[in-house]
Amino acid sequence: MKGLKGKRLRFHLYRTNPTVIRKLYYCPFYNHSHLCQFQCRQEMELMPLVCRVFPREPVEYPKVIEVTLELSCIAAAKLFLEHPQRFYFEDGEEIQSIWTMENEDDDFYQCLCDDLDNLLDYLWKPPIPLYIQWQVMYQYIFKEHHLIVRNRLYEAKEVQLNEFYDSYPKEAGYAFYPVRVIDRIILEHIDYGALFVREPKLYRLIKQYLKEFSKKDVQTSDAYYHAQIEDMLLHCSDYELKYRAYFSYNMQQLYHKAFESYFILRQFLFAVLYTQLLMLFDLMDYSLTGQSASMDRQAQILMLLEQGVRHNPTLTENILMVLREEFL
Repeated sequence: MKGLKGKRLRFHLYRTNPTVIRKLYYCPFYNHSHLCQFQCRQEMELMPLVCRVFPREPVEYPKVIEVTLELSCIAAAKLFLEHPQRFYFEDGEEIQSIWTMENEDDDFYQCLCDDLDNLLDYLWKPPIPLYIQWQVMYQYIFKEHHLIVRNRLYEAKEVQLNEFYDSYPKEAGYAFYPVRVIDRIILEHIDYGALFVREPKLYRLIKQYLKEFSKKDVQTSDAYYHAQIEDMLLHCSDYELKYRAYFSYNMQQLYHKAFESYFILRQFLFAVLYTQLLMLFDLMDYSLTGQSASMDRQAQILMLLEQGVRHNPTLTENILMVLREEFL
């Protein structure tokens, strides 16, 4: 490519490896709307494969490629918020997979599919509060998980979700993860390395969280968090459906990925964590403004969570270590 455009493109490529884009915190080819300049101009030939496919995430399983949308794209985040509902996979055009789940255990994959359908059927049964459903699902998946890792899949299939409808802790609330665990995740792993430069808007929400919760003691912080969430849901009536839909989306994206590791409990725990963090960031925004956020603002917060937390493999593994130590 000749001219100024070609010079700019080459400037942002590594000289030793001209197929890799150099970036400082974010891609240099983002425009002011957080969209890819090449994609906006239909210059697909200039984009790496993963960027050409983005925001779609194609994952190959036995006999099928599942394609979902990544909400780290602002346009996808807005589309999700405009349609907060349960999503279903449909037959579509053929697309090249980026990730392949390496396993030949077709029986386990079918078990995952059936299990996820049952969990989502239960999730979308109104009017059960989401925090109660989390506890019921946790008890169910916990039992299944411990049978599966002992190579007792046939017994895991016999476990019924309705066995746990009344077995959740009566003090259950929106703090599925205690505030002390969220504290450690945020302070040790999310708020790191010049976050105020990388993600200044996310940094602002975290600063507000520290301001509100740093003076709360361990005994009262969880109850305070639950009360604050309920107050926000009372004044922002559309938020509850958004959180239910976001948890449902996370389960659909994550649950089948246990196909390689057999670690179904991990997938559920992260689905809850991401939803609880979205609640927390919305709560901090509500605390700052005193009102429900606009659709654009909600999409921005969701995008920040996806970019800053969900799509960071190193951060994910560090958070898993915290969950093993503090929660499991």
